[in-house]
Amino acid sequence: MMLAFGLAASMAIAAGCGDDPDDALTPPKPATSKPIEAALSEFKLTLSAQTVAGQTVTIDATNNGTVEHELVIIRTDLDSSALPTVDGRIPEDKVDAVDEIAEFAVGTTQSKTFELAPGKYVLVCNLPAHYTSGMHAALTVTD
Repeated sequence: MMLAFGLAASMAIAAGCGDDPDDALTPPKPATSKPIEAALSEFKLTLSAQTVAGQTVTIDATNNGTVEHELVIIRTDLDSSALPTVDGRIPEDKVDAVDEIAEFAVGTTQSKTFELAPGKYVLVCNLPAHYTSGMHAALTVTD
């Protein structure tokens, strides 16, 4: 009888140590990744990565050039060099311009975190003639 009671008590204690059912309802944390380094100079834009996981993306943009630059993020399936231009600039109201780092000075770094849905993007400096002179790079955001 004592053995049966001990066994029943052990089973009751073990049952109380199971997983919390609310844990199954907690969504997983989004994937994190280190910031993407964007180097801008005349007339070049290079990224430290062309693909990034997760939708929260931090970009550290450094102006290594001799004039101001900016970094505009455009969602598109077009090749990075195939965006439409008018007078040496991309008409941002005619494309899906998601966000940007506004013009910043020579020798400085600007950091900004963006919420980017999975898809293809082109990052450009959209100051007059900068994009058409080669300041663009492709970026893919995955789930």
